[in-house]
Amino acid sequence: MLSLPLATLALASPAASPARWHVDRRAAILRKHPELLDLASPEPLTLPLLVATNSAQLAACITCAHLPAAELLPTAVLLGGTLSLWQFALLHDVKHGTAALPSKLSANDVLFAGSLPSLFGYYLYLRHGHLSHHKNFGTLPLKALFDSEVSNFEDGDALFVAHRQSMPGDAPDKQIGFLGKKDVGGLGISISRTIYSLFWADPGDTSVSQRLAPLWNACVYSFSMTFERAALVVGGGYAVALTGRNYFFPNKPQSFHDNASMYARASLLLQLVLLAAVGPGAIVYLFWAEVGWQLPIHPASAMFVSNHPSLDAKGATGVHGCQPTASVYLGEWYDWLCCFSNFHVEHHDFPDVPAFRLRKLRDRAATFYSSEALHGCEDGWWETMRRTFVRRDFYACSGVGEEA
Repeated sequence: MLSLPLATLALASPAASPARWHVDRRAAILRKHPELLDLASPEPLTLPLLVATNSAQLAACITCAHLPAAELLPTAVLLGGTLSLWQFALLHDVKHGTAALPSKLSANDVLFAGSLPSLFGYYLYLRHGHLSHHKNFGTLPLKALFDSEVSNFEDGDALFVAHRQSMPGDAPDKQIGFLGKKDVGGLGISISRTIYSLFWADPGDTSVSQRLAPLWNACVYSFSMTFERAALVVGGGYAVALTGRNYFFPNKPQSFHDNASMYARASLLLQLVLLAAVGPGAIVYLFWAEVGWQLPIHPASAMFVSNHPSLDAKGATGVHGCQPTASVYLGEWYDWLCCFSNFHVEHHDFPDVPAFRLRKLRDRAATFYSSEALHGCEDGWWETMRRTFVRRDFYACSGVGEEA
């Protein structure tokens, strides 16, 4: 007789959506560990650490501006990329209301100022696209975001997973649509979808192709992310600063464009000051810092590329037997490198718990976060990257059941 862990038995029924899976998990975990609610209080260290992180990034940007390219690029990717990831993770806690802020300082003000220094930055995503991600992830096609007529993105993460994953509405046995309003919406073209559709490879039957496919796809993804980040800096940054509109999202209300243009102008002003003071090397540094931690040459990328896969769920749990979220456990060094954003299942289960307490949450409810309850969490860095890039896969179980 098959023996399932208690954590799996507590969730022995499929969920209707990825978000519902996390709601059900939270309820089951709290039934056994009600003391976890004590972790859900504002973290006083978040804001000071954000100030320190951004100060360090600015200092590094200025200090490294005149380094030769062979030194500037790896420094920007590894050091700058880590600081940029910390900037994002700390701002992410501000967005969730889990950072202790002074009474006269609003979260939106912190998101705005705290996203600097950057080129395109994280402000627009966090201001308009993250909380809805928790409710809707894995349920909407890319077209819904580009055609959106509301201020907030329906699922901001969908804009970035399109580089490496198929989405709701895509057929697993057909080419991914990448051109026109029917497939993409908005302006009718998407850099990420185009490159993913045309250049990703599925492995053949030979051992050589099984080894080469992940390497090829990781290179294609890296080019796609870098190229689109450059396009965002120009089209989503400079063009918005000059025209007052973000033309990638033509149907959104004026309030969205006002927020986008205000931030784009502040970022451009800072860039011009840096350009005049220390030269173009500072801008090059900030660009590679912003995209660096998302590329496979940075160890934190395993967390970024694997957070919403389509893994086989344990037992009869998940979304139609599919696990839509994954964590990466590689030890304390990795937790600190990622600013604890590698505890992604934990975060979706308990979005009201600050990042710095997620490991404590995992340890207290260990049976719900062990490899017996979740797939992928202890795969290791290489295997996590291999399974992410070995073939096309769907974002957050969107290729199963009613989401297919």
